Amino acid sequence: MIPLSLVTGFLGGGKTTLLQHLIERSQGRRFAYVVNELADADVDGQLLGLGEGEIVSIPGGSIFCRCLSGEFLRILQALPARFDDPEHPLEGVVVEASGIADPKVAVKMLQETRLDRVYDLRCIVTVIDPGTFLKLIHTLPSVISQVEACDVALVNKTDLHDEAALRAVEDAIARINPRARIIRSIYCRSELDILAAPPRRPLEGEYALCRDPRFASVAVPLDAPLEIAPLLAELDRIKDDVYRVKGFVPVPDGMVHVDVAAGRLNHRKVAVPAEREGGGGRATGRLVFLFDPKASERVEGAIAVLKAGPRGSSIPQPV
Repeated sequence: MIPLSLVTGFLGGGKTTLLQHLIERSQGRRFAYVVNELADADVDGQLLGLGEGEIVSIPGGSIFCRCLSGEFLRILQALPARFDDPEHPLEGVVVEASGIADPKVAVKMLQETRLDRVYDLRCIVTVIDPGTFLKLIHTLPSVISQVEACDVALVNKTDLHDEAALRAVEDAIARINPRARIIRSIYCRSELDILAAPPRRPLEGEYALCRDPRFASVAVPLDAPLEIAPLLAELDRIKDDVYRVKGFVPVPDGMVHVDVAAGRLNHRKVAVPAEREGGGGRATGRLVFLFDPKASERVEGAIAVLKAGPRGSSIPQPV
């Protein structure tokens, strides 16, 4: 059987960073990665920089809802054949679930399709941001479900919080799931073996709604190079109104990766453009906004500013 592990956690906790470390540590081994995003555009898959045979992206919702579960299961069914080499078989599959996913239905999904005869569900890791966790467990049931399901709670970004705050988060995790192993990390670095087999645990869950009314998303394509300073100023203005803004922004001298989460704005130059138009070689980008529908007016105002473009740059309508 093929080991299969899940990486869960709310938006901006560090799931993709954890996958990047796993990829670095598993060079030369035959692993496949399935990346699921709530938004309709793939950003995380592009960041990981793997070949088409090693990574599959599933944007547009949660793989644990009825509308996307079929596609997810078809991908799992097809992966062994894609890696059909008796001398170098598929050694494991790591799934990064979307930030709103409730993974407790995973066992049921595998059993219903008899994929439990192909895959051995191993470790479920939930990545936790101490800066948002204590608030989110009172507003988003899926965050609690992620902790209830996990074998390992990876408390990330510990360098940004004092000991009292970290202990409060760890105490809350222990109350929700007393059997979870709690690991502290910075940039998701740890010696965790994500494909190790933990003690068996009962998991029972139901499929999620196809569209969760507590979340809205807009993807804004960016074709023309922008001046980065005005863009960052506008994103900084709305950083407390969004769950997440992420994507790639074309600038006059290259491409910038932008990430807004937990009220923090980060950006860095990247060497590889996010997208290329029809082989023409012109770098294009995209920003994805994930937010509470109650903040729609403020977020749409920010998008309107981006559409106008600093210094008159043209940005197409959101999709």
